[in-house]
Amino acid sequence: MMSTTDDSFTVNHEPINIPKTSLREKWWHIMDSWKIGIIPLPLFLLAGALIAIDCLGGKLPSDIVVMVATLAFFGFPCADMVSAATNTRWLV
Repeated sequence: MMSTTDDSFTVNHEPINIPKTSLREKWWHIMDSWKIGIIPLPLFLLAGALIAIDCLGGKLPSDIVVMVATLAFFGFPCADMVSAATNTRWLV
């Protein structure tokens, strides 16, 4: 005859001490792991917002810094899409 009770499982009532991650550690995890090309996602979103604001204002400055940011904003996503589509992730 088989028993229907199972006492092989015991409950441990001691609290588990899981270290909480600070806001600073979460922020740097996002900056290190979420990227578009080589640009971290928060900086990519900031650059996109600034480019959109300048374009909606009707005048995108022609400074070298703005042009580099604009080229990076449009270039890295295109490179990511191409490398994902052609399965050549090692190039980017």
